[in-house]
Amino acid sequence: MITLQQLHEMFANMRATTNWDLDGDMLWGYFFTDPNPKKLEAVAKHLSDAGYRVVSIHETDDKRTHFLHVERVEHHTPRTLDARNQEFYALAAKFGIATYDGMDVGPATPTTKAKLLWYQQVWLALPFALAIVGGAIGGACGGLAWFINLKVFQKTEHPVLRYVWTGLISAAAVAVYVIAALVLMSFFNGQG
Repeated sequence: MITLQQLHEMFANMRATTNWDLDGDMLWGYFFTDPNPKKLEAVAKHLSDAGYRVVSIHETDDKRTHFLHVERVEHHTPRTLDARNQEFYALAAKFGIATYDGMDVGPATPTTKAKLLWYQQVWLALPFALAIVGGAIGGACGGLAWFINLKVFQKTEHPVLRYVWTGLISAAAVAVYVIAALVLMSFFNGQG
């Protein structure tokens, strides 16, 4: 089991030997092992649904076991990485696989940032419908809500909360549009 002290040492070593920005997002890889690849496939599905990219499930050269490699762009400190490790030790026990084997890290590049699936893009862009019914004001509210949705969706790790927060942002955009439209209508009606 990887200890918090080992993680503090790992971070100190990375700061001393690399020029990586460890205070920002990094590409973190996580590894699980089991002789049965079917058990790893279940873990891969679970982690994929939670926003991790499945890199591979492959057999070791000696054919004794299989590795599952997943990755995600995240920001970690020794404490948050320790919490992630504890989560993955528990996940390995829950799925009955041999081990959570640890992690590796490298710099995040634009190509390693997770791409949104089509239905996620549609969900985030729903506020743009305001442009159809609300013209310039609706377009402005919808465009701003889409931008905020995108940032919140990428930063939120919990798969359900991603949709809750972005749904609330979209609803707020509708409310702002309605208020702005009412204010403008009352202003112009008062002028006439």
